[in-house]
Amino acid sequence: MRTTLNLPDDIYEEARAISHYDKIPLGEAIGRMVRGNFGSGRELRYTEEGLPYFTAPPGAAKVSHEHIKAVIAEMEDAI
Repeated sequence: MRTTLNLPDDIYEEARAISHYDKIPLGEAIGRMVRGNFGSGRELRYTEEGLPYFTAPPGAAKVSHEHIKAVIAEMEDAI
């Protein structure tokens, strides 16, 4: 179903981050959040520079420096 939503900025940013990192449409990311498949235990916070981040749930796979570098390189290529 197609609709228009007015979301609080923090919810939109969290949904956009999920959409990007899970490579899914924004609507699907919002659906996951609404269904509770994502939101529990992952409070969106901001660094001093204003970058959003969240704490991974217990048992989540660790992210290596190599993975982070690859994501940054991919983002730079997209610019």
